[in-house]
Amino acid sequence: MQQSFNNIFRHPRIFPLLVWQFLNSWAPWVGIMMIYLNRYLQLSFSQIMLLQSIFMFSNAILEIPTGILGDKFGRKLSVLISEILFAIGFSFYLFKAPLIFYALGELLMGMGRAFGSGSDEALQYDTFKELKLEKFYTKFISFQRSIVLSASLLSGIFGTWALSSGLSMRFLWVTTPILLLISIVILIFFIKEPKVKLEKELVPDYKAYLKSAFKTLKESKPLRAMVIIGFLLGIMRYTLNWSIQPLFLYFGVPLKYFTAIILTATSLTAILLHQIILKKKIKLNFYTITNILLAINLGFVLVLLFLKLTPGLKLLLIIAFIIQRVTNQELMQIARSFWQPFIKSFNRATVLSGISLLNTMLFATINLFWGRLLDISVYWSVVITFFMLSTITWIYNFKNRKSLIEKK
Repeated sequence: MQQSFNNIFRHPRIFPLLVWQFLNSWAPWVGIMMIYLNRYLQLSFSQIMLLQSIFMFSNAILEIPTGILGDKFGRKLSVLISEILFAIGFSFYLFKAPLIFYALGELLMGMGRAFGSGSDEALQYDTFKELKLEKFYTKFISFQRSIVLSASLLSGIFGTWALSSGLSMRFLWVTTPILLLISIVILIFFIKEPKVKLEKELVPDYKAYLKSAFKTLKESKPLRAMVIIGFLLGIMRYTLNWSIQPLFLYFGVPLKYFTAIILTATSLTAILLHQIILKKKIKLNFYTITNILLAINLGFVLVLLFLKLTPGLKLLLIIAFIIQRVTNQELMQIARSFWQPFIKSFNRATVLSGISLLNTMLFATINLFWGRLLDISVYWSVVITFFMLSTITWIYNFKNRKSLIEKK
């Protein structure tokens, strides 16, 4: 069995998928994105978050119809359009230009992400299905996750080396469209469109789509509570992701270490966390996970308050961020698994997609306010927001503790 599984990776239809995934996961600019946009392109935080809202709204609105186009005209074509649009839109940020120019870039990237959403996974699974290798697909996804983490690790190391060597932030930005171009070449010439029979023509129906998701949430108190708590914790995780780079600068963390901290250190810690959970066979429930994350988020706020008095302890901020980032990101992935028993099989994808759509629209709206708050005060915006949301989440979690602990 093991030998057969290893041979799969060398299959001419599957090996290109792994290379393609690595190239698409290369992102050394992630660690310095806010600083690059703010300092090099001279965009305010309000403008940056407005642009992010444009990306999210365009992605959310187009996600359903582009998925249907992928089903009808082919996954490979949909993914190809996705990568071309994203590469073009991403490249707009290589130049100093008016805000409307970047808005167009975000619109193109949002459209690109919409074309790729779902079609990329369908392309891979249908390839395995056509080769009659579906039983290995779960292991393939696990191995593919390792590829993504490896790209993140190497991106962080590369970014730290580049900035330490005196290369510009713009240099890190330009590496992504170059690798995307190589990815497009691989997609065109080395990845084959799987044969899929479309049983019926699909028509997008937003009203029915959302109605099904809302009905399930309304009828299930545990699911509704978990989704609301997930949104509240998600807001804290999301806002900190956009604020950590300005916070690092606020406390004097050298820019050249940003990519190593945000990409490499967090990825290694995430791998370690999963190994601990798997080996120790730790039993968790949604209520417990929420309390763990609330304690860690509160601890992060206390660290920020402490650093206000003793700003020289930069290492403490770095450690606190890594713990907060990894636990909130990885434990929430586990927490989402507790949703599944409360969703019926026949509309599981619809409900999860509906929740994802609501989540995207929520974050897109928050962007409009968060950017303005960061322009006023990066430090106090994070401290006050985290304290308020943690308090609200703890009260709501405690109030619904019985339904969150029970098993269905």
